[in-house]
Amino acid sequence: MAEDSDFDVVPANSFSDYACTPNVLEDWDFRGIKIAAPKKVPLEGKPDHWGNFARMIVCGVYQLDSNYLGCREQFLPRLVLVASSVRTQRAYAGKLEVLPNAIKMKSPFDGMMLQESDWAGRFITKFFNPNLVPVLGIPQQEDDFFVYAALGKYVSNVVRISLTK
Repeated sequence: MAEDSDFDVVPANSFSDYACTPNVLEDWDFRGIKIAAPKKVPLEGKPDHWGNFARMIVCGVYQLDSNYLGCREQFLPRLVLVASSVRTQRAYAGKLEVLPNAIKMKSPFDGMMLQESDWAGRFITKFFNPNLVPVLGIPQQEDDFFVYAALGKYVSNVVRISLTK
């Protein structure tokens, strides 16, 4: 089980695995999304390099069949993150921006005439580590949030994060 301090070394918006990333690599049959997050995040005192008031980092991983939903391994921009406020009952939702302000690139699979059978038996594993403050527009106030990620029929486990003074 990851400690809150394990999340301090995770660069926001990176796409690697860390000590706090859930492990799915040992189960080749697993399909879905898993996330981990610190239990407590300081409301003040740990701003990130981009001027956000806090680092509310989630370490996540998905392992999906390569052509799930016809996405041809292009899942990250379609992954939805949700944080539901315990205090206000408001839900904050957003998608990951893989590279902010990046020029849209075609998938290497776009020019290929692949049949569904060409995807059979293939799966992809990817990691994601967003800072929920800017991605979801989390307000600068004390609150608890239930957080999860979803894509199609797959919904991750739910984690609770306390944004506290």
